Amino acid sequence: MASAIQSGIQEVQGEIRTMARILIVEDEVIITIQLEERLKKMGYEVVGRARSGQEALKIARSLNPDLILMDIIMPGDMDGIEAAEKIRKELDIPVIFLTSYADDALINRAKKAEPFGYILKPYQEYEIKAVIELSLHKRNLERKIFGEPFPFKKDHLAFALKTIEEGFITTDLQGKTVLINDSAEKLTGWKKEEAFGRKLNDIFGCPGKNGQETIEKIVESVIRTGQVTNTDICLLAKNGEKRSIALSCVPIRDAKKNIGVIVVFRDISGARKKEEEILKKKRLESIAILAEGIAHSFNNILTAVLLNLDGAKSMVRVEDESYARLVGAETASYRVKELIQKLLFFSKGEPAVRRKQALVPLIRKSASNVLRKTKLDCEYNLPDDLWEAEVDERQITNVLDNLLINAGEAMPQGGLIRISAENMTLGSDDHSFLGHGKYIRLTIEDQGIGIPKDNLPMIFDPFFTTKAEVGRGLGLSSVHSIIKGHDGYVDVESEPGIGTKVYLYLPALL
Repeated sequence: MASAIQSGIQEVQGEIRTMARILIVEDEVIITIQLEERLKKMGYEVVGRARSGQEALKIARSLNPDLILMDIIMPGDMDGIEAAEKIRKELDIPVIFLTSYADDALINRAKKAEPFGYILKPYQEYEIKAVIELSLHKRNLERKIFGEPFPFKKDHLAFALKTIEEGFITTDLQGKTVLINDSAEKLTGWKKEEAFGRKLNDIFGCPGKNGQETIEKIVESVIRTGQVTNTDICLLAKNGEKRSIALSCVPIRDAKKNIGVIVVFRDISGARKKEEEILKKKRLESIAILAEGIAHSFNNILTAVLLNLDGAKSMVRVEDESYARLVGAETASYRVKELIQKLLFFSKGEPAVRRKQALVPLIRKSASNVLRKTKLDCEYNLPDDLWEAEVDERQITNVLDNLLINAGEAMPQGGLIRISAENMTLGSDDHSFLGHGKYIRLTIEDQGIGIPKDNLPMIFDPFFTTKAEVGRGLGLSSVHSIIKGHDGYVDVESEPGIGTKVYLYLPALL
């Protein structure tokens, strides 16, 4: 039986590939060559290459490929989005966008081109395969719906839906679930028999907020207008896990009218998180270089100022009013010097004197010192068997102090801070920016005002602060530098009005 199923799957995939003539549109030659090699290895035919939107349109008119892989950002007067719109209107050839991170305006433009999918850079072979085969399935389903020849047998389609990685759901005109594939079951947590007849809002869980439409409203719009919709929404799985998903909603038609929709979706939480972290890393590296240059220049200027102040002091009597003013200027200059040292610490890091250390006593001592004169309560969940780490005690205490002070400032009327720790073993694919191995994860959670989503990417930048009267915006910059210097990682989750969680990962020493 297993061999028969495998044979059926291979037959379906074979049919898809033989009919898939693909045009690659990418201005980076190396990426084009590597992508072409992968496509040929998977059994597809690459019929042409283009390096601009204009060239893509010309080749598409000439060769009429089955599918186009199109980079969004390209040189010339016509970028990938404009080229995709023209190709869709004129030739009706499905386009899959190749994209790295882009801002909201660019993504919103891309949606108007109605791509059949997105492949995020850097991509892996299985991702390319999944998106291409899903796009070809979607196109063939559309042709079936509009009365064009359909190359698959019914059981072949069932096999294909079972094996694709994207979630696939069909609904009737009332938006009630009719069909759900295995991948949709895994993503949503709903079994076929449970999902049948339920509204999609039940299956997807997340209500619309922050301007996002609910899945139910998206389906209603697609049924009413007959237009394909591509968007990103939130999915709350049955087990409570939240995911960001990329979703396409396609109308199902008979000869006269819309009769339902097909919803195709995939989890983009990991890819989005990875892109955000890469951007954050690059931004902080750039800021560090800038901070180092500024700090050195200011140090030179400040040295001259302090020497002149010292000389001026020697020229006046101590009891003179001008002497007191010079002392005040000198004191302020030394405060500036402290800030410059912190900037240098952020840019270059301070050498750590690391020793094997049990973290639980360190955590309790820091929390006791910071919170003893506040209105805050502290709840601990620190296991007795927590692994030890090789750390600089003074620097890690500085990290804990900064985070606990921030948590307290987020709850000026008092509240509860939860401090927990756990041992973790990470595989090579478990975390984007930590290697495989054993780690200690420390979590500090408050119930404060939270951090707006737009501010989260900038919280580690030096001098970035939302506090009107308190602090200089260097606390979290210091935290980031210290944990990075310990080969660890800092992550922050926050929701306005609910609170903030800060996660610290430190390599364990066993």
